[in-house]
Amino acid sequence: MERKSVVERLKEAIYSRTARPEINAEARSPFTQVREKIPSTWTTSTAPADANLASAEFRPSDSPNFSSFMTTSQQSRKKGLGTSHYFLIVSVLFFFAALGVAGWTVLGGFNIISSQNIDLSIVAPALVDSGKTATVQFIIDNKNKTPLQAMDIVIDYPDGTRDASDPTQSFTHDRISVGDLAPGAQIQKTSAAVFFGAEGSQQAVHATVEYQIAGSNAVFTKQADAMLVIGSAPISLAVNAPTEAIAGQTFDTTITVTANATNPIPDVAVEAQYPFGFTVQSTDPAAQAGNTMWRLGTLKPGEARTIHIVGALSGEEGDIRVFHLISGSESDQTNIHVSVPVISEPYTLTVRRPFVSGMLSINNKSGTTFSAPPGTSVQGSIDWKNNLTTTISNMQLTLTLTGAVDPASVQASGGFYDSAKHQITWDTQGNASFASVAPGASGSLQFSFAPPAASAQTFRNPRADLVLGVRATRSGTAGSVPETVASAATASVQFSSSATLSAHSLHSSGPLRNSGPVPPQVGQDTTYSIVWSVSNSSNSLANAAVSATLPPNVKFVSGGSEVDYNDSSRTVTWTLGDVSAGAGYGSSARTTTFQVMITPSATQVGSAAPLVGAAHLTASDRYAQTPVSADAPAATTLTADSGATRGMEIVH
Repeated sequence: MERKSVVERLKEAIYSRTARPEINAEARSPFTQVREKIPSTWTTSTAPADANLASAEFRPSDSPNFSSFMTTSQQSRKKGLGTSHYFLIVSVLFFFAALGVAGWTVLGGFNIISSQNIDLSIVAPALVDSGKTATVQFIIDNKNKTPLQAMDIVIDYPDGTRDASDPTQSFTHDRISVGDLAPGAQIQKTSAAVFFGAEGSQQAVHATVEYQIAGSNAVFTKQADAMLVIGSAPISLAVNAPTEAIAGQTFDTTITVTANATNPIPDVAVEAQYPFGFTVQSTDPAAQAGNTMWRLGTLKPGEARTIHIVGALSGEEGDIRVFHLISGSESDQTNIHVSVPVISEPYTLTVRRPFVSGMLSINNKSGTTFSAPPGTSVQGSIDWKNNLTTTISNMQLTLTLTGAVDPASVQASGGFYDSAKHQITWDTQGNASFASVAPGASGSLQFSFAPPAASAQTFRNPRADLVLGVRATRSGTAGSVPETVASAATASVQFSSSATLSAHSLHSSGPLRNSGPVPPQVGQDTTYSIVWSVSNSSNSLANAAVSATLPPNVKFVSGGSEVDYNDSSRTVTWTLGDVSAGAGYGSSARTTTFQVMITPSATQVGSAAPLVGAAHLTASDRYAQTPVSADAPAATTLTADSGATRGMEIVH
């Protein structure tokens, strides 16, 4: 009989109707009601502390001893906290002990090497005359028990210091190599430098000792400083300048150079370094190298020289501008800087916005330099504004026009032009609103003028200069003191030259010999001379040229060296190049002559035949930097010969 598997037997036992499996009844504990008495107070357990609660037999009828359990738990907890607490205390004590030992070792000087055991002393003179050589001494003591290796002294001198061996070279940094320094050894090093500065100013010398120790690539340092005072200089500079300047308004700066030495000082020079936005208008005496250098020569003991600078600053309200003045000796006449400075004197200015601003516009364009064609009226306008937060009163604007201005052409809306002063004035008489101008109020004034007509006595490089001034009284100022903006705005108008071009023909006169019938006959050749003439009024012209085209029945015969003919385009070109100012006015006009030949057509019978087309002049005005042009009508068989009679130009 095949033996059944466990699974099959289990299925058979589960699903069989006849099987009677033996089920052993499991013994169960009887349920009994137990009443527990809850104590109202904690009681002290009498059980030993090391009682094995886990092995104790528990009976439901026993009352729980909470006090015994809590006491055991608290004792166990107290035992654990005590161990952690003691471990933490030991750790903290060990940390502070280690820190104390380290500090005692490092700071107390008992380590192998310490920067506290290195003494660096700087011995410098307390007073040094500006421009004189001073020697600074550096003393290093190694009090460590080990040597210092690869030692260098790095010196930082104040700005402006010069090399004692070559005063033309800046000397703000120096490095002295020391090498190794044995324990307990001392070394001394010196450095010489030329110090500059204002009398009484303090300057600092900073030194850093860099060193290494055996077995380490790290670089350690020790630092020290020394102060010195700049004494007298052989040259002194005194600057008299305002502390504030109105943007766009000129101001004066006076520089006084005085020799303080007991012997003459040769080759004295003064250099000015201007800030951004400053424009020099004039200097006295005249400066060199772009208004920045004055060579005063030799100054005797006690001698003083004065330099005046007039200029203007541009900028925004509150901008601070710093000027630097440098004086010293400079023997090289080609050098644009003072190579051996003795003293440097800075001074500062604060830019202020004018309380009334004015802006000039010419022909609807803003700027400071304008170009205008000759013989035309210039239209100008002034835009003004009260920049204050308070009212101003009795405002007056003046516009001075000088140079190429025809007094009879000046017109001003609401203003009066005084031809004797060359000045237009706008005030309360023509503008009632100027009596009181509210904060932020603005307006516009119109004017116009024209240049003089060109003549034999015409201007050379004609220019009209315009200077706008504003005067008003601030309300709320002490005593209502009037304040003036002397030049609220400036502008110049450069007039381009007036060039003219003329063209005519000749047959019986002129430098060229002509032939053929006159009046001209149909089908027969007749030669004519064409004369072009250019006049130029005021400014030199560059790259001037005249060109024209020939009609189909006209041929080019010959011309001078400046005349070229292009057969493909049938264009005649006269290259003049430069044309001097005044040509045709105070001096002879530029002329050229070339010859053409015409064979009249039957369609031209009864009229004057054209010999060359309309001529066109192009050039560039060297002064005004503008293009110049002129035109002349076509030359025909109507000649300018003195013996010519009417009808001789008609084709037959």
